Amino acid sequence: MDDENRKNSSSGGVFGLIAQEFILNGGIIYGAIYDDTFKVKHKKIDSIEKLPLLKTSKYSQSNCHDIYSSVKKDLSNNKKVLFSGTPCQVAAIKKYCKGFSNLYTIDFICHSVPSPILFDKYICSLEKKYKSKIINFNFRDKCSGWENKKFSVTARFKNNQVYEALALKDPFFRSFVFGVICRCSCESCHFKSDQKASDITIADFWGIWDYLPEISSDLGVSLIMQNNNRGAEMLKMISNKSFIKEVDYEEMHKFNPAIDDCFIPIHNQKRKIKKLLECNIENYIDELNKSTNFSIIDRLMIKYESLKNKKGCR
Repeated sequence: MDDENRKNSSSGGVFGLIAQEFILNGGIIYGAIYDDTFKVKHKKIDSIEKLPLLKTSKYSQSNCHDIYSSVKKDLSNNKKVLFSGTPCQVAAIKKYCKGFSNLYTIDFICHSVPSPILFDKYICSLEKKYKSKIINFNFRDKCSGWENKKFSVTARFKNNQVYEALALKDPFFRSFVFGVICRCSCESCHFKSDQKASDITIADFWGIWDYLPEISSDLGVSLIMQNNNRGAEMLKMISNKSFIKEVDYEEMHKFNPAIDDCFIPIHNQKRKIKKLLECNIENYIDELNKSTNFSIIDRLMIKYESLKNKKGCR
């Protein structure tokens, strides 16, 4: 697989490789991008040059306004369409476009989605702090590597300043990972099931540095779940451009529990989210940044792990 594609992707670059093959064969891709103001929305892509817009993880709910009808129109015109999104978005598009044999889908192992309003507040807080507009934002920059989750959150500004923090030190990302800002509906996700709606499910292969150290890489390694024959067809498309190895499900699940586990909500999740949406986000982020080793989030994480050991997905 092309190292540049892997470097510019969140994990091992498998989505970019599959999407490229679709476009080269006359297909169309639908996936999440940042718009000019860094709001996340789904967009139709039909050229290799625009594919980078779809790469990298975007930890905010994507706006799919008019997308489903656009997908159905392309399918009706006999276009081969690849739709990527969260498991619930893929289930929705499959239901809306039922019966089309030219629709292919990819979802990912989903931890949940934070509120887009809160993410917008976060972007605004960075721009206020650096006194400049953001021109590039990446939750999963591999400037510090990928193994052992060493990736960074980076923001590049119009005035040439750069914000960079290890992901688990960035207040928004930490809050997301530890369930502090996750949407309440995600705590009882209906799509945590062995019966996936998608043709392929992708993710980072966390833990591969211990399980298969000989193929681990700081450029990232993708985990791929082939869910049906259509998924097998997509993997065959890239078989001569990638190294694919079958692995034990239990080993894979060990490091990726979000495959079928919902996040455990922190106490009073709804009230806390409402407060975060209403509060001065700069003060909230400052409070997290100033916290020490036994910070607010660390204390919540201890509570989270304790709850997780006692509960399953409700």
